[in-house]
Amino acid sequence: MLILDAIQYLGQPPESKGLDAYLKSIGLEERPVYREVPVEDITRYDDGFSLIFSSRTSYEKWWEAPTEPGDLIFSSLQVYSARYGEDFSEYTGPLPYGLTFDTTPDQAKLIFGEPTTDNPSGPENRTYAWYNHGGYTVSVCFLPDNKGIGFVFIERAKKKPPKKLDW
Repeated sequence: MLILDAIQYLGQPPESKGLDAYLKSIGLEERPVYREVPVEDITRYDDGFSLIFSSRTSYEKWWEAPTEPGDLIFSSLQVYSARYGEDFSEYTGPLPYGLTFDTTPDQAKLIFGEPTTDNPSGPENRTYAWYNHGGYTVSVCFLPDNKGIGFVFIERAKKKPPKKLDW
């Protein structure tokens, strides 16, 4: 799975011809099934990634009208470093925008500018989000003490930018 290839299909249901063909091309035969919950995923722990699908109503609320009809819409993807834990192997494909899993917050700011938000992620990590970077929101979870990136999360830019949490 290559991030820049996969994000071209954001906004499509898993049964769309384009997304279905892409998933098959990367060896994924599994398709999420709508079960009356707002989110389903296809997660590959050994490959270090998750493809996240939102219910159609949720997608329309936060993003826009999907490109095709369907109960679930491909809404985001997340790739993990081996340092993040949670049973994920490290994603071995290239990260977008010049990021690497060794990138620090200061280096990311040189790439993207000041983040739209900077929030805690667990007891020690920080997640920075850059809204509408080329039509996408890029969120990066940084590990403490400049130890790199735990995960990268990419979605289309929502209708409204994220807000900083006040807790």
